[in-house]
Amino acid sequence: MTDNPHEPESCQLTPRRCLGVTSGRACGMRPLSKSAWCWNHDPERALERDAARRRGGRNGNRRAPGPVPEGISLRDVDAIQRVLEQAVRDCLALDNSVQRARTIAYLASIGLTALSTADFEARLAALEQAAGVTRRSA
Repeated sequence: MTDNPHEPESCQLTPRRCLGVTSGRACGMRPLSKSAWCWNHDPERALERDAARRRGGRNGNRRAPGPVPEGISLRDVDAIQRVLEQAVRDCLALDNSVQRARTIAYLASIGLTALSTADFEARLAALEQAAGVTRRSA
């Protein structure tokens, strides 16, 4: 309520807050329109909250990880490319999401770097062969 009877109630300086209590303190969230409660505390939305909780439990990412391939090696560019290709295939099998798209883009950028490195190694090997230089193993 405002002190000025001519000032509309919508001109209050402090925003409305939910009447709910969380961990012994006032909730602090803005209430829904035409309600004194936020979505989390509105007694009329209890069934909606329960349904959302069930959906979240069903749709949660609780899949068991796939089998780990034997003999994974990161010692040469070809092996790294195989690992990246498998990671991209695994990502493509997931539900579409922003995180999935970001991961695929990140793996693709690493793949481009691996391709560039493979090209560089091939060109270097050709130059060494032409010069008659034998390469030391790492």
